[in-house]
Amino acid sequence: MDPVSALSLAANIYAFVEAGFKAVSLFNDIRRNGLRETRDNTERRAITEDLETISNELATQSSPFLKDVGENCSKLSKELLELLDKLIIKKPGSVRERVAVVYRSYRRSSDISSLESRLDTYRRQLMVNLLHTLRDDQSEFKQQFDFLRDDLKQLRDPRSTELTKLRSDLLEAIQELPEHTSAQLLNNTFNSLLSQIRDIVQVSGPEVAVLKRLRFSDIHSREDAIKGPTEGTFAWPVGETRTTLSGVERLFTSWLESGSGVFHISGKAGSGKSTLMKHIWLHDRTEERLKTWAGDKKLLRSAFFFWAAGNDDQKSLTGLFRSILFTVLSQDPSLIPDVFPECWGNGQFTPSSLDRLTRPDIIESAFRNLLGKATGGKYRICLFIDGLDEYEAPDRESYWDLAKRLGDWVDDSHGDIKLCVSSRPYIEFQDTFSPCQHRSREQIHLHQLNRSDIEKHCQTTLSEAKELHGISDPTKARSFACQIENSRGYLVREIGDRAEGVFLWAVLVVRMIISEAKRGGSDEDLMKKLKETPDGIDELYAKMLGSLKRSERQMSNRLLYVILTNPFRQNVNALCLKWLTSKDAWQSRVPRRDSDYAEKDAMADIDYVTQHLDIWAQGLVETQHLNAHYTTSDVPNSHLFATRVKVSHRSVRDYLLHSTQLLELRSAFEGFDVARLHTNIRLTELAIWNHMGTSDTTKNIHDYAYQILEPKTHLRPDPVGNLISDFQVTWSDVQEIGRLLPACYPLRAFEWMDSFIAIQVSKSDQTFQNHLAASLRLNDEDVIEGFMHAESELGPRSVLLSACLSNLYFRNSPLVGKVSTQGLIRALVKRGFTANKRMKPIASSRQFLLRCPADSSATVWMIVLSNFVKFIETRSPSAKQIEATEIIHVLCELLRNERQEEVLLLGCTNVDVDLVKYDCFATLEDFLCGSGIMSTNAIPDQLRGWPKYEGGGPRSPGAPTWIWRIRRSLVIHPMSRDLRKLTAEEIKAGECSAVKFFWGAIVSRKDFLEDVGTGGPKFMLW
Repeated sequence: MDPVSALSLAANIYAFVEAGFKAVSLFNDIRRNGLRETRDNTERRAITEDLETISNELATQSSPFLKDVGENCSKLSKELLELLDKLIIKKPGSVRERVAVVYRSYRRSSDISSLESRLDTYRRQLMVNLLHTLRDDQSEFKQQFDFLRDDLKQLRDPRSTELTKLRSDLLEAIQELPEHTSAQLLNNTFNSLLSQIRDIVQVSGPEVAVLKRLRFSDIHSREDAIKGPTEGTFAWPVGETRTTLSGVERLFTSWLESGSGVFHISGKAGSGKSTLMKHIWLHDRTEERLKTWAGDKKLLRSAFFFWAAGNDDQKSLTGLFRSILFTVLSQDPSLIPDVFPECWGNGQFTPSSLDRLTRPDIIESAFRNLLGKATGGKYRICLFIDGLDEYEAPDRESYWDLAKRLGDWVDDSHGDIKLCVSSRPYIEFQDTFSPCQHRSREQIHLHQLNRSDIEKHCQTTLSEAKELHGISDPTKARSFACQIENSRGYLVREIGDRAEGVFLWAVLVVRMIISEAKRGGSDEDLMKKLKETPDGIDELYAKMLGSLKRSERQMSNRLLYVILTNPFRQNVNALCLKWLTSKDAWQSRVPRRDSDYAEKDAMADIDYVTQHLDIWAQGLVETQHLNAHYTTSDVPNSHLFATRVKVSHRSVRDYLLHSTQLLELRSAFEGFDVARLHTNIRLTELAIWNHMGTSDTTKNIHDYAYQILEPKTHLRPDPVGNLISDFQVTWSDVQEIGRLLPACYPLRAFEWMDSFIAIQVSKSDQTFQNHLAASLRLNDEDVIEGFMHAESELGPRSVLLSACLSNLYFRNSPLVGKVSTQGLIRALVKRGFTANKRMKPIASSRQFLLRCPADSSATVWMIVLSNFVKFIETRSPSAKQIEATEIIHVLCELLRNERQEEVLLLGCTNVDVDLVKYDCFATLEDFLCGSGIMSTNAIPDQLRGWPKYEGGGPRSPGAPTWIWRIRRSLVIHPMSRDLRKLTAEEIKAGECSAVKFFWGAIVSRKDFLEDVGTGGPKFMLW
């Protein structure tokens, strides 16, 4: 149920009842007091106009909600208008006519009383329906209302609170309405509340739909993973220091308050750039100073943190654009129609446009539109972009392009857009953002400015270690505290000197010093440890790993290699790393566990890993503890999955990806495929999850499992760091996944509701493994044989239909690839699967209204053809050619193996009129040639001169007689009696004169099938 339509209908019914009571009141007043010509005539005409307007709107509204009440009100309006017409004086000044009007009002007294009673009945029905709809958790209206409210809340939109209050006020207003009412007693607040709710839903619904498409699952994960600064450090950029502002402090705070252009923070690897950028972005004083800069204009701001180790959205320009668009448009959703004009054709939101919204060209165009709105307008935008060097550039030249693009954004904005960016000191960014090159550029070098912050960190960390050492023996604790206190001054100064601005180096060295002190090291031992520590960060990493014993180094290599090559979107589960301690465990497909392996054992394994990480990896990796609100991270919401492990810094990853280090790590798994290793690890996670029988929410368990099957999962670095894969998912992998997934969830986690197709397969369907395997292009005999044995279990699905259409519907799916191979179709047809099988439409889980007869059905062949026609009509020329070529092969394969129904395509030449009619038809041969899909010479022999028929329509002698017999099946669009045949040449010319086949209307000698969007029949795929 569309909430906007339902609310509009309710508001119109209420407005009608209100106008109706006014009319009844007028009738009674005339009967009691006679007719006051001028006022009463004017009032009657005003009421008449209101009723006519409302009646016209009621006639055009079609919502299942209050449908009967709306239809009854529409009928009653005709009676009211008829009665009002009899009470209007046609000849002003005529005493005779005035007397006649009053007389008629007396004669119609019983009719007026009946009208009043019916109006009150409709009012009561409206209130009862609204109360039920607003309160019942099972009502589709309330579910959609709650979904919208929750989406707004998640987006931190204040309209979420407003909707909640308006709903509460509306319920209260309904309950306060008196039992018996009249025009004077109607509560004007009621209609105002309905209108307010409708307006919010009507505006916010499309806005939320756009924002949800823009958001990607890891949109905040990089920012969240960056640790905050140690207390007292990095206070200078936002002017937190209590002393007089230094030159750098004044430079940055001045830029925030009144500066323009680009402020570039350059720094060595590990100098703290990301920590500083996050600190600046989130600090309250930053927003305060930027508001000073914005002045009378509205401030919009956003941040993006590039991450080379993340997914495509986290290291690409498209991800940057999407993240900024999401953040900025969430702050001011009213910008969305201007930023995405293609979603608002003719001022109306078009939901179908959402399918294309995240395409890179659409996203980039929208971003340009956003920048254009700020230029010279009522907005000012400040963007914080961290890690420009982590942008996934195909070559170094792309860094120059990125830097120039950023500069152009601010230079073209006339001071309304500015950027704060950070990067390693690459020449591309150093030169482009140099103040010497451009007057609207500022640049600082963090590694030259952060010595005092490094020393503060060392001082604070050593002081905290002295107090929070965790040593139980009092004597050792006192000795530890004494050693730290005695050496602290020297250590802080020495580390500050040798760090050379590399904050990460200082952090790791302080950690090593504290570990040495806990082992009972003397002052001299601590100083010796520091002197033996190499200066460079790479050299420090080598020293740390080289200090491990042989057995520890072997485990360290396994650990680091698994984390480094992790192909999944999520960081590695700490639970999995325990299995690396045993070679038998990680080489097994699913490591065997005793039946008494319980949750406490799993938690003990996780604790074991977290306690040994520093021993195995020497601080090069760290844990990430997901909180209770991490379901958007694609991780099942269970404590078994909540502790993740990752490399502690990008410089660690860079060091380990050096060819020498990578070969060293790889030696720990000599002779064993790493893709198989990761597959086994995730299957083991699923096995333990399944074994535990956990009652935790498992919203994402299927996506978590299906990542095993994604092609990108099996990319891994070769000895020189390039990503390669030769891994093939096996039938046994599919069987294992199917066995481990819970039965209470659908196998496919989505539905496709465009055109005729709905996808949902539940585990209760015994063919689900075969469907999944076929969708993964496992065209082996196991899959085909599985379908043969389970044909009776297919229910509303057709394997052949799924194979024929999957290429079109799953083109962009990360899981289901190109499955409509001719080989699979040929194998299915030879095994007895037929395109002549009749398919019944299904009612989707969204309860779309089916506009077709309950016993209607269509053959696989007709469904394939109809989808084909619609795809061709609605795709761009480039996409049309690719998709058409693929499905032509499918059609030929079906025609080659068995005889198919002869069909014609129905179209219309004028779609701008209110009533669309089918007024033309074409053969498939002419459609293919006329649409530019195929040349005449390339048409398959089976389609030439096909179908063969005799004409004989009443006014269209060129149309076959069987078209007229099927005419009654046309439930949405009628057929014109002037039905003419279009040639290929006319169809080709029709691209300029609105010849349309986009309903995919197909007619055969027995059947008719048309697509009418959400109101049409749906057929299920795997």
